[in-house]
Amino acid sequence: PYANRCVMTFISPATDAYFESAMGGFWPAELKHAGYDNIIISGKSPTPVYLWINDDQVELRDANHLWGKGTIDTREIIRQELQNDKVQSACIGPAGENLVHAAAVQASHGSSFSRAGSGALWGDKKLKAIAVYGTNDVKVANPDRLLELTNTMLVRAEKQMETRVNGPNSALRGLNRWETRDVWYGNFNEQDYGQLPPDSELKKQVDKIEEKMEDLLATRYVRQMACHNCVSPCRAAFEYKGGLTFLKCSCMFVFPVHSKCFDYDWALDCYNFVEDMGLDIFSFSRYVAFAIDLYQRGILTKKDTDGMHLEFGNPEVYWKMMEKIVRREGIGDVLANGFVKAAKQIGRGADERVVAFKGLEPRLTATMVYFPIFALTVVDDRGWNARVSGETQAWSRRPWSTNTFATKEERETFIKEGWFQFPKEYEKYILADFSLDGADYEPGCQLHAYDVETFNLTDSLGLCNFTNGFGRYSTVGNRARMAELVSSATGIDFDEAELTKSAKRQTNLVRAYNRRLGLTEKDDIPPKIYFEQDPAPPHQRLTREVFKTWRDRYYEIMGWDKEGTPTKETLEKVGLGYVWEELKKRGIATEDKVLTGLSSER
Repeated sequence: PYANRCVMTFISPATDAYFESAMGGFWPAELKHAGYDNIIISGKSPTPVYLWINDDQVELRDANHLWGKGTIDTREIIRQELQNDKVQSACIGPAGENLVHAAAVQASHGSSFSRAGSGALWGDKKLKAIAVYGTNDVKVANPDRLLELTNTMLVRAEKQMETRVNGPNSALRGLNRWETRDVWYGNFNEQDYGQLPPDSELKKQVDKIEEKMEDLLATRYVRQMACHNCVSPCRAAFEYKGGLTFLKCSCMFVFPVHSKCFDYDWALDCYNFVEDMGLDIFSFSRYVAFAIDLYQRGILTKKDTDGMHLEFGNPEVYWKMMEKIVRREGIGDVLANGFVKAAKQIGRGADERVVAFKGLEPRLTATMVYFPIFALTVVDDRGWNARVSGETQAWSRRPWSTNTFATKEERETFIKEGWFQFPKEYEKYILADFSLDGADYEPGCQLHAYDVETFNLTDSLGLCNFTNGFGRYSTVGNRARMAELVSSATGIDFDEAELTKSAKRQTNLVRAYNRRLGLTEKDDIPPKIYFEQDPAPPHQRLTREVFKTWRDRYYEIMGWDKEGTPTKETLEKVGLGYVWEELKKRGIATEDKVLTGLSSER
C-alpha cells in the first residue's frame, strides 16, 4: 500500500541547483509493470517526440501533432492513437513547450512532477510525453512476510484516516482555513506584511471564505479518490462542466489567496487551466500576484503591461496575465522566468519584493511566520519548502503534529501506542513541551534532521509520505519496519542501520552536489519577510541571529562544517570518500574546516 510513487531528479532551470519532484497517481505503477525502475533522459530532439513504452517495446514517436495541445487532450489523443485506453501518459502542455520556469509534467488530475521547472526541461528536449503500458507482474522475494507487514499498515491506516478525514471533507476545510492565512501573511497585499484592518473590505471577504467553502462542498463535492493501491485517498472529486475534476491538497485555494478574487467557481476554472497548460500551481499563481504587486508599487507601468491596468480582486486581469505568461507574451515573457530572474530583468527595485528560497517561490509564507522553527526547511537540498503538488515536502512537520497534543499525557499515550516514529532517545524532545518559536532549538534541529533523512528514504523507495508521518499518524511506523518492507520485497538483507546509512548517503551526496554547483551557507537562509513579520501571539518574531544559531546546530547534527559542506569523516562513514576528494580538488572542502564545536548525538 502507498508504494505508487516516482521521483524525477534534475537541475532546475529556476534555481540552477539539484531538485527532486515526486509524483503519485497511476503512471509510476504502470512504468513498474512495464518492467522499468529508471528512465534516463539525455540529449535533445530536433523535433517534437514522445516516448512509447509498451513492455519490452520502446520507441520514440513523432509528436508534431501534439505540440501546442494541453495535457488533457494530449493524454486522450495518445490513447486513441495507440488504441489502448489503459495507457498512462506523463506529458507537458504549452507552458513546458514555451519553457516557462513554473512548467510541470502532468500525468493526471492532481498527479504531476511539479515545481522548479520540470516541464521546461522536457520542452527544451522537445519531449512531449512518456506513454506507458505494462503487463508484467511484480515479483517479491518473501510474499508471506510482505503480506503480514502490509496488513499491519492497513490496520494503522484506519487510525490515520480517522484523524485526516473524520467525515469526507474535514481535510479540505482545514486547508481552506490554513491557506487563506496567506492573504494577510503573504507577500502581496496593500498592508505590506501586516494584519488586515478588521473593517477592510478584503478582511470581510476573507471572513466569508469558510461559508463559501461549505457551499462548494454541499453543491459540487462527489467523492474521494486515491492514487494506485492506496487506502488513504488524498484527492477530492468535484462536479465540473459536465464531468469531474480532482483536487489535490491545496491546489484550488491558492488562486483566491493570490488574486483576492474569492469565488471558488472561478478558482476551479483557474485550477483546470493550470493543469491543462502543465504548470506548477504554487509558483505560477504567485507569478501573477508578483506582477500586480510590482504594478501597484509603480515598479511596473502600463508601458510594461501593454496598457493593462493590473489590480487585485479582478478575475479578468488575473486570467489575462496567466495567459500572457503561458504564451510568453509581453511582460509574461519576463515573468515566465520566475521571481528572482524576472526581478533582475525588471530592475527598479523589483528584487526588494521577491520572496524566494534559493531561487524558488515558496508554497506558503504563513507556515514559517506562524511556526518559526519551520524556517529550517530552507536548508533542505532536495526541494526546499517545495515538494507539495508534485508532491510532498520534507517539513519539520512531525514536531508540529505531535506537539499539538494538548497535554503531556496525550503525548505519552501517543508514544505508548507505538505512533512515535523516532528512536527512543528522541522521546525526550516531544515530552519536554518545547516551543515551536525555536527558543528551544535543539529539539527542532534534531527532529528535523531525522525527518529529512526519513523523507528522503520514502521518496527513494517510492512510498507516499503519509506512510511516514506527513500528518500525525504513520502507517509504516518506523525505519525498522521500513527496512523489513525492503527486505521482504527485494530479498536484499536490509536492517534499520543499513537503511539509515543509505539515508545519510543520499542526503550527503545531494548536499555535496549542490555545494559543487555553488550553493553555500549564504543560500541557507529564509527571505527577509521572515525576519520582519510578527506572528500571532504568543509566538515571537524570528531574528537572523536566532536562525543562524539553529542553522549552525543543524549543520553539526548532519556532520557538516560551518559552510554547510559535509566533512571528510561524514562522507567516508557512508562510503562517499570519492566525493570528499572531488570537493577537495575543487577547493570547496579542506581538512581544516571543522564543525562548529557542539556535540552531536547523531
